[in-house]
Amino acid sequence: MDVKARLVADLASDNSSLAGHAERALQGLGQRLASDEGLRQSVNHYFEQVAGQLADQLNQGIPKHIADTIKAWDDKQLVQELERSVGRDLQFIRINGTLVGAALGLGFHGLHWLGAFA
Repeated sequence: MDVKARLVADLASDNSSLAGHAERALQGLGQRLASDEGLRQSVNHYFEQVAGQLADQLNQGIPKHIADTIKAWDDKQLVQELERSVGRDLQFIRINGTLVGAALGLGFHGLHWLGAFA
């Protein structure tokens, strides 16, 4: 039996020795982190650096990915995506625009009818 098959079989069993070793190792690490302030600070510093580097990479990559994706859309797909994302708000904008336009049109018509724009 090869090593991979043995590891898979061991992990599948209820009394996995590999899982037991991993559990004891992680418990030991947790106890050491709880009791060793210097180790805790070192681990925190490392994760802060990694998180900062990851944030920088994502900060540069995500906007470019979004821009490239939108540029690849044709007009029909762009309209569909906008409608799907903000369609409800667009509907309110359309209704409000119609109501405001109608009110202004009626107001101007009324002023014209009263002779204000002779």
